[in-house]
Amino acid sequence: MEEITLKMRNRLRIASTAVDAEIVDNINTAKLDLERIGLSSASIDLGDELVFTACELYCKYMFNFEGEGESYLSRYQKFRDALSMSGGYYE
Repeated sequence: MEEITLKMRNRLRIASTAVDAEIVDNINTAKLDLERIGLSSASIDLGDELVFTACELYCKYMFNFEGEGESYLSRYQKFRDALSMSGGYYE
């Protein structure tokens, strides 16, 4: 998970490790949300760029990235919903 946390910190443009626990919590919340809407738990792999991007959009929403948090929430929801309709991701 350290590699994923570092990758997410870079995407959020955060140098400090002080928020790593919060980043991990947000990633886990995004993964649970993806599962909640029907993605199979087996398909929720952070090594998959589409899944990682969904988690990134969620984290950017939660961190209010560049003051555009609500925009990132909308992007996350649309991306999440598109994933749920993609073959290979749903149960």
